Amino acid sequence: QEDQAQGEHLRDAQQVSELQSRCTEWQSRWEDLRTELNQKEQAMQQLAAQHGELEGDLRLAEDGLELHVTRCQELQQELAELDKAGRHRQDEVKKLRDGLEAREAQLERKGAELASAKKEISRLTEDAAAQGARIERLEAALKTAQQYIKGKARPHEQGLDYKQPHAQL
Repeated sequence: QEDQAQGEHLRDAQQVSELQSRCTEWQSRWEDLRTELNQKEQAMQQLAAQHGELEGDLRLAEDGLELHVTRCQELQQELAELDKAGRHRQDEVKKLRDGLEAREAQLERKGAELASAKKEISRLTEDAAAQGARIERLEAALKTAQQYIKGKARPHEQGLDYKQPHAQL
């Protein structure tokens, strides 16, 4: 019975040794898992911090995007206003150009009228000069006739034919 008790004791000791070995193995594995869990928790904390930073960056980017969208809308509005003003100015320029063309046509007509008037003035000036020369001849003939009447001159001495004075005028 002692042998049996010793056998049982040996078996129990072997089981205790196996259990201690398993326990040590499990404890080592548990520590490894605990270390891995701690590393993963730290990684998760780092990821959470990065996530927070990224969320902050995302909010800043969204705010910046909203500012850009708002600025783009403002610029589109300004562009529309400038386009409208440009079209208005184009209309004004067209009106001014049309007015200028009408004025140029009017000036051309006035220029033609002026040229015609100058020609008429030139013709009238020539006629007046001819009339002036005729008047001078008539005055000379009248003076000669008056002197003839008074007996002081003879028309034929002046180169005038008193019978046909109108032919010489």
